[in-house]
Amino acid sequence: MLSLIMQSMRAVGLLSGVALMSPALAFAQSTDLSKLERGYYNTPEAGCDSISSAGVVQFDGKNFDGHYQLCLTDHLSDDRYQSTCIEVQGNDYKKPHDIRNDPDRETSTFHLKILSPRSFEMDHVQYQYCRGE
Repeated sequence: MLSLIMQSMRAVGLLSGVALMSPALAFAQSTDLSKLERGYYNTPEAGCDSISSAGVVQFDGKNFDGHYQLCLTDHLSDDRYQSTCIEVQGNDYKKPHDIRNDPDRETSTFHLKILSPRSFEMDHVQYQYCRGE
């Protein structure tokens, strides 16, 4: 069974390969995560009013976490990244160091483009900044 992050990513098209046009911005597109602001991101279609929805992605400065997920994000090459995630909810207080040893962890690879300090495209799905952590 896919983890909740994989299901929510598929639900909003994150892993589907559905292409969206990104706006022309006066920002050199990058794959450098340090150029992206920490916080919560959602698709422009979903908007920021649904910040608690399953499609929201949280960026902590290093990792992309899905709803009820704790993830480690690794740069593979060029614009390719990999997230290894575990489910966390309720009284389940796992830490990042628990991820790689968890037998129920899920791994996915994706393509990432930083469009601006407050927007990115993950597998051709655009996300916009909603609020800080």
